[in-house]
Amino acid sequence: MESWERIYSRRDLISDFSAAEGDTIDLSALGFSGFGDGHDGTLKVSVNAAGDKVINSLTRDDQEIVGTAKADVLVGNYARDEILGFEGNDSINGGAGNDSMAGGKGIDTLTGGAGRDDFVFYNIGESFRTATEDHSDVITDYESGDILYALDLGFTKLGDGTNGTLKLDYDSCKNQTHLHSLEANNQGQFFQVTLAGEHKTVSIALDGLYVDEQPIQIAGANPTDPAPV
Repeated sequence: MESWERIYSRRDLISDFSAAEGDTIDLSALGFSGFGDGHDGTLKVSVNAAGDKVINSLTRDDQEIVGTAKADVLVGNYARDEILGFEGNDSINGGAGNDSMAGGKGIDTLTGGAGRDDFVFYNIGESFRTATEDHSDVITDYESGDILYALDLGFTKLGDGTNGTLKLDYDSCKNQTHLHSLEANNQGQFFQVTLAGEHKTVSIALDGLYVDEQPIQIAGANPTDPAPV
């Protein structure tokens, strides 16, 4: 009889899985109850060190979920999840727990879920508007305790949207708050993040402010480049 370790090491590789195209993995007959930390009948989803494969793991504590260049639907669970959408118009939901998420390029919808969540923006081209179009990400459930990270983008504080500041404006017709700059970069892009509802203040880490840890660090993954499809 083969040892448990030898059996456990066998893995199938799905080379072209795409949630955006409706692909599913049916494990209903195997007795797992859902996603979690890999214990007590749950499955854990993590990414390999190269950043090009998603792996079901039964041993790791938290989930690291990486999308593709397509429009992905990425969902965490009750652990501290780190979710990176890469390109495409992604829908990301952290679920319960203190999660970190970055939509990457594309018009993304970000939902933190229960817990204290981090929303991370690596460059202006990830969430912006132009003179004629809106390409900003939408955070559906920003609440007190959540933090937006916009480090190294040239912004230093909240203000009137000029001279390196970001401004909060409420659109009562759409019931949305825009955190945005009124000065465009050399590509005509004005940094903008849209928050559902009215918000008079936000917690945001900008240039010159220090945080205890980097909000998202997924080994082998460059958040500014698309992941392999």
